[in-house]
Amino acid sequence: MRVRHEPFDLSHELAQAAGLRCYVDTGATLFACHDGMRLLSACRNAEVRVIGVEGFDIIDGQRRPDMTAILDLSNVEDPTDSVEDAQGFVAEVCRPGLFLEFDLERSF
Repeated sequence: MRVRHEPFDLSHELAQAAGLRCYVDTGATLFACHDGMRLLSACRNAEVRVIGVEGFDIIDGQRRPDMTAILDLSNVEDPTDSVEDAQGFVAEVCRPGLFLEFDLERSF
């Protein structure tokens, strides 16, 4: 896993603007749980909609999905509601060693 400096996707762009650390692993921008909550605050401020969240463990240098840490918010149209739902989810599933990937969409 390596730290990425140039913008990779919307979550990475927001992380850079908020001064958050993120990791890139085979095309996925990942956040430690505490930074995931801070990213969601940045989403709220930028009126960005959260479409989904997926949790991963890094085991022997490889990303492994945590099937108990998956949230689908594709049916939530309001950006504020999606952020609130994602914050509740992240608070519930976070634990040491869990990394989160966020699927985000700009609201217009």
